Amino acid sequence: MADGWKEVEGEGPFDAIHVGAAAATLPSALVQQLRKGGRLVIPIGEDDQELCQIDKHSDGSVTQKSLLGVRYVPLVKEHDHIL
Repeated sequence: MADGWKEVEGEGPFDAIHVGAAAATLPSALVQQLRKGGRLVIPIGEDDQELCQIDKHSDGSVTQKSLLGVRYVPLVKEHDHIL
């Protein structure tokens, strides 16, 4: 099991990243791994979650757009323990 909050070493940049678990906030490491022109789709939130679209533009700027309300399991962090 890997820490979903960290970038994947030796990988990327990526044109697209899809995250299948909810992050409390937007993980900056994933945004950093996006190629200019790339898109990240990720559920964000704890109790109230939204599926968000994050686009990295050709100038390196980033925009975030909420697509719809969702309910996902939490994104794993290294210190989380699952039994």
